[in-house]
Amino acid sequence: MSMLRSYENSWLLHHHAAASINSQNAGLHVLNQVGSFINNSYRIRSLRMLYLMCYYREDNRFPKRVFGDIAINADNKAQLSLDSWSYFHCYRDAEIKAEIQKGWTLDQTTTGDLRNLEGFYQRRSGGLMLKAMNLSGGGGTNDKILGEYAKSGFNRSIQLFSINFDGECRGIIMADQSETGLNMSNLTNSIKVFIINSEGLTRDIIHSFIHEVSDLFKGENRIPVLMYPESSAEELDLPKEKSYTLWILNAEASDAYFKHLKTLLKKINH
Repeated sequence: MSMLRSYENSWLLHHHAAASINSQNAGLHVLNQVGSFINNSYRIRSLRMLYLMCYYREDNRFPKRVFGDIAINADNKAQLSLDSWSYFHCYRDAEIKAEIQKGWTLDQTTTGDLRNLEGFYQRRSGGLMLKAMNLSGGGGTNDKILGEYAKSGFNRSIQLFSINFDGECRGIIMADQSETGLNMSNLTNSIKVFIINSEGLTRDIIHSFIHEVSDLFKGENRIPVLMYPESSAEELDLPKEKSYTLWILNAEASDAYFKHLKTLLKKINH
């Protein structure tokens, strides 16, 4: 497993496949070690480990069981939440000839836009996603962590744009950029789209705006796009390739989570 402090107060966990030839239980052993590290470290203020995040596929049985099923059983979104995303690609060399209807614009995101997103998310999910990405409370800045990466010689950038219709925010696009060494399965170097209200929004409009933001990813042609809510891609007739679940744990609840995990491991005789 890998861990990376991706946002101001959040660490992203990334799981890798274990070679069963060497050890059938390798993933479980490593997960236990990660749990020990988290339990012994999250109270160190300089680590800024308020939240832990992990993306996984529903058809991947291992992470679904050790992350997803426990979240469902816990049923406490203030401690542990799940949110589903659609995943597809934007190709920068594709010709985009859509005519944007009058009233639709792509603008810099404001504090009010983020509050609209937060209100929508709380009604739909009530989970931890926006807090973990530092998008709640009208925030939207991850300046300190981005500055720390820059001081260490790494390129990490987060930029926000609002999809507006006649001045009303209908969605937000995040250009979430990381260089190769910080990129985990293209999920930390991607375009993330939050759809607040899809009324009047068409496939051509969203394609054009995503393509416009993709110009920031210089030197890259095939850029991953994650869209929330997952159902938005189908509503907008976008070519969904996969579905990802974003698992987020409040670090204050990590003791309870790893207690659940140990119980699970005993049940499956590990």
